[in-house]
Amino acid sequence: MTIDYNGIPKTVDNRLASAGRLVGILDKNSVSLEKLYIEPQVLSIAVSSNNTVTFYQGLTEIKEQYGAKTMSGLCNVSHSLHQRRLINRYFWANSMNLGVDAAILDPLGGRL
Repeated sequence: MTIDYNGIPKTVDNRLASAGRLVGILDKNSVSLEKLYIEPQVLSIAVSSNNTVTFYQGLTEIKEQYGAKTMSGLCNVSHSLHQRRLINRYFWANSMNLGVDAAILDPLGGRL
């Protein structure tokens, strides 16, 4: 996760710095990045519609800069909103289009 001691960074650059520190520590300890999934941290669009943009930018930059696999806590984007399944579905489709590798999701949540 792209979290540091101050919580979830607000900017893409700070999230990338957090990811970079993680990759550096793993590389220093000879841990293969093949099993690493980095989560750029999506926050609810109920708080800010820019949260998806920040996630999408972080997702693409992490893949480009570090070649790491990425993932998302899918239902975070729709927290506190109506039509959560619909929002999650569109968010997931956009994330897949950008190359996300995995998601944490509700297995009983119905069709994505």
